[in-house]
Amino acid sequence: MIAAILLAGTALAASAAGLQPSWVLPPSAEATAADAVLAGVDPSGAAWLVLDGRIIAAPEGNVVLLADRAIQQLAWIGSKPVVRSFEALGTFVPGAPDAKGPPEARFKPITTVPLTSWRMAPAGAEDVYVAGYNPRKRLSQIAVVGSSAGSKPLRVLYETPAQIADVAGDGTTSYFASGPAIWKVDAEGSASVYSSHARPVRSIAAAPGGGLFFVTDTVVGYAGKSAPFNLLRCSRCRISVRDDDLYVLFNGPRGGLLRVRGVRSLAEAGW
Repeated sequence: MIAAILLAGTALAASAAGLQPSWVLPPSAEATAADAVLAGVDPSGAAWLVLDGRIIAAPEGNVVLLADRAIQQLAWIGSKPVVRSFEALGTFVPGAPDAKGPPEARFKPITTVPLTSWRMAPAGAEDVYVAGYNPRKRLSQIAVVGSSAGSKPLRVLYETPAQIADVAGDGTTSYFASGPAIWKVDAEGSASVYSSHARPVRSIAAAPGGGLFFVTDTVVGYAGKSAPFNLLRCSRCRISVRDDDLYVLFNGPRGGLLRVRGVRSLAEAGW
């Protein structure tokens, strides 16, 4: 099954680089109506999913929570979970166990984000990125929330008239996807094209040791020191990276959550 989603010409490269794919949740034998989002990966390496907007689940830890409002993404500042929910950034406080169903996770706001169609991503160990369109300034912005923001709720790193589809990085060097290109923003705020692609890039995630994983409408790929190449066949997958593992959530009625171990080896092999 995994071999079937590896694209021709990449299975050998993946094997040579030492990548080890395995299913966390294999595709379902039957179609399901659940709307699943790969919300994030916590510091222990456990992937968290959001099902139908409000059910928060960590399949490997057998943890299920019911959020009191819709959740779009999760990230972590240290060990503290940070939640993206509509216009607000916050955390959640797990409630007491309930014999009638999952315990409730109560949303606790941290700050309002003045952006539309915004995304959130890890930005090193102590910060998270937020990126989207600021209608007041009529510009797209990349900002950080966390220890490096100081007394301000958000510290803006970069502004552009281009639309931002996603953001990634370590809080010092940042990357954003816009159309068929991925851009790199250095610590001084200068931007340059990092990689170009045949199709619009929908999502990106920073890879350990350098490089980026990217998602288009049809593939998951890797952009590093050499030319970008495609790894997996998929339809608008969701991805997340933690330490040496890449997680891929497959969309579609049968879904499936794949973990690829050893992704640092791509940078070490010079890809």
